[in-house]
Amino acid sequence: MAKIRERVVFGRDGKPSGVHLDFTECGDLLAELEAEQCARTYDQAVESSLDAMPFDQAITEIERGRL
Repeated sequence: MAKIRERVVFGRDGKPSGVHLDFTECGDLLAELEAEQCARTYDQAVESSLDAMPFDQAITEIERGRL
């Protein structure tokens, strides 16, 4: 898990209104979120009842707009 050093920004009323993240930290966080989404998508595909097809056929059908 990415180590995040968040810096809270407070509004004039003293309530938290935002967070500043370092550019590198933001990139690390985004990479983690993308990896998690890939894992969820994979799990959903494995659990689905759709028939498997060869990769080349899937690309061809996607390009034709069938899927």
